[in-house]
Amino acid sequence: MYHHQIGRQSRCWRWRQAMDANRYGDDRHLKPGSLAVALALNGGVLAAVLLAPSETVTRTIEHVLQTTNIEIVPPPPPLDPPKLVRKAAPQPDPRPTSPARIVRTEMPPTELTPAGPSEVVVGRGAGAGGGTGVVIDPPAPPPVFVDPVIDRRFRGAFQPDYPAAERREGREGSVVLRVLIGTDGRVIRAERISATSDAFYTATLRTALARWRFRPGTRGGVAIERWRTMTVTFRIEEA
Repeated sequence: MYHHQIGRQSRCWRWRQAMDANRYGDDRHLKPGSLAVALALNGGVLAAVLLAPSETVTRTIEHVLQTTNIEIVPPPPPLDPPKLVRKAAPQPDPRPTSPARIVRTEMPPTELTPAGPSEVVVGRGAGAGGGTGVVIDPPAPPPVFVDPVIDRRFRGAFQPDYPAAERREGREGSVVLRVLIGTDGRVIRAERISATSDAFYTATLRTALARWRFRPGTRGGVAIERWRTMTVTFRIEEA
């Protein structure tokens, strides 16, 4: 701004000099009085220029305000307060109750009348149908088994002869046989179960097959073959 005012003043000064030169001619021909007047005029002009209000140039600087959008996050919802769980007061254990007494009532014995065999009897009659009556017999009882027994007539023949070797040694013993008795009462077959010695067993087996007699076993009154176990004892009798 200062240089701008100086430029204006210098241009006015040169213009004033040119006007004065044209009006009064060359400086060499100027008079002292006119020179003073010219200086006074120039000084006034200069003062007027200096005192004149100067132009003020004002620059407006635009400031750009930059903003940033900040997303406002809403606060989280308040948490539910914890629920208070009331614990049930402990209940006392139930007192044991005494078991109920069971009173037994004596009942008088009742007499039972035996029932007889049941029979279904259908008699003849003049009914709507034309059938005849039928008598249904009761079922037959199961057959009865009877084991064979020693025939008393041959009881003395059951004891075998004492083996001579065993007698000399003074040895006693016993034999157990399982014999199959036929329908005629005789021994068909014999099986050894136990024996003190072979001599005792051989003597017993020989006697059983030759001399033993039984009353045969029966089934419903009919003779059948049946097994029986026999034990024979050998004892030395003192004379």
